[in-house]
Amino acid sequence: MLGKKTSQLNFADMDDWFSKIPKESFYYRLRKWADENIKDEDFANLFTSSTGRPSLPPSISFLAVFIQLHNEYSDREIQEAALFDDRVKYALGLSRSPEYEVSKSTLSRHRAMFIEKT
Repeated sequence: MLGKKTSQLNFADMDDWFSKIPKESFYYRLRKWADENIKDEDFANLFTSSTGRPSLPPSISFLAVFIQLHNEYSDREIQEAALFDDRVKYALGLSRSPEYEVSKSTLSRHRAMFIEKT
């Protein structure tokens, strides 16, 4: 089932941590590009089941693949970066205490779907 990203801030975001991401950085530019061009609905044809638990929003896993390629991260390294690196959290559109986990198994499955369906 298609998961959709929420843009709701939580208590951990109240210190304005995301304003510290340099505007000329890869992470800032990727987030700005994604906000204008990537929507979860763009991937709806990959998630045809209407039952079950919602997936990790595909916009997050799609951007995680970009970051993974840029930084030459393994699946485990991007999983850890999404948990501990504020720049990666910002680029993915996650809160400082993320409500989603970018697990290596989900990322692997989503990446395969993206490649297979294009």
